[in-house]
Amino acid sequence: MVILAFSGGGTRAAAFSYGVLEALRPIELVGPKGGKIRMLDEVDVITGVSGGSFTALAYGLYGEKLFDLYETSFLKRNVQGELIQRVLSPVLAWLARGDAYLLLLSDHRPRLPEIAPRPPSGAPDASWPRLPPWPAWVAPASVGIGIGLVIASGIAVFVAAGATGNRLDDPDTAFAIAADAATSLTILASALVTARLTGRLRPWQFGLARLQVVRSVGWMFVALGGFVLAFAAVLAPFVLLGALSLDDDSSSIGSSLSTGGLPVDKASGPVAIVFATLGIAVLAPICEEIFFRGVMFGSLRRWKGVWVAATITAIVFSAAHLEFAPVIFADRLIAGFVWSLVYARTGRLLPGMMAHAANNAVVIGLLLGWDWQIPLLVAACVGTVTLVVSPFAQRPGRVLRPEAVIA
Repeated sequence: MVILAFSGGGTRAAAFSYGVLEALRPIELVGPKGGKIRMLDEVDVITGVSGGSFTALAYGLYGEKLFDLYETSFLKRNVQGELIQRVLSPVLAWLARGDAYLLLLSDHRPRLPEIAPRPPSGAPDASWPRLPPWPAWVAPASVGIGIGLVIASGIAVFVAAGATGNRLDDPDTAFAIAADAATSLTILASALVTARLTGRLRPWQFGLARLQVVRSVGWMFVALGGFVLAFAAVLAPFVLLGALSLDDDSSSIGSSLSTGGLPVDKASGPVAIVFATLGIAVLAPICEEIFFRGVMFGSLRRWKGVWVAATITAIVFSAAHLEFAPVIFADRLIAGFVWSLVYARTGRLLPGMMAHAANNAVVIGLLLGWDWQIPLLVAACVGTVTLVVSPFAQRPGRVLRPEAVIA
């Protein structure tokens, strides 16, 4: 058995270990059967640390192709400087998939700022599209169509309120739940209608190429954690300056976030609470994520990149709720921004839907005065969202080769 162990030492160690491979390549030995064999082919194990690990990994990935690309693509480049730049750059630090040196070794590296998420195993082949094929005009068009459909839906609600004897400023519970559901479905319809103008609709265009539920749950916690940390960082200066309070008074953060209200209250029956929860913490997250992150963010991302697209989408997302109190607006603004970044990172819309559902479920539980029931409500809503979306997701297909992912 032949074992090569490459030591560390930065680029010098990488060059030395590469020289070892080059030296072994032309050496020929007489095999057991009398034929000639290359000494390099008799190597059974290659291991390395630090700089030597680059050469070991590159040979394991590329084999003989290493001798055609390694010297020019790695050894004669300022790799350390480029790696530092990749680590420090917020775009690359968030969006780059895999280890940076794998991208450095690739002849077809993604161009900034659009480093695509790793293609899901449901992608049909190595030509998996990185972004939905929607031009930039889809974003304003979706807003325009959405406003038109919401106005039409509002007129229908107004007529229905008159026919049923409901007052719009104080409707009964069933009417309020139905009106909220109609608004969510209107938002979904506007997204689908606008996207359909560009051609045939496919699941991957909406981040539904493959759900990957377990990973999505993990990214849901990342999305929620990022949202909470960012929101806390924004509010901390105001709390320290005394502009906001953590106490139970009119200036408290909890009071500011609770002004929206619910179509149900503590006195409502279980049936009304269930239907209200389905509308607010299941239907609304699905419809809003498809519209704002799936369609709007997807089209804006092709136009100006991730960060501009996430910012614009977050502003529109927060403004669309028509609540402009500073704390409430900032709450939704940050949530929309973070969930857009998670979608850009994963290529899947389900983590954002889960985070959106969990957030709404927590708000419902708090406004109803619940405590131990809130985690159960969150789990139920997240699970229901997954079950509702699953039939519309694209089925898994052939798994891509690692080199197809890197390229």
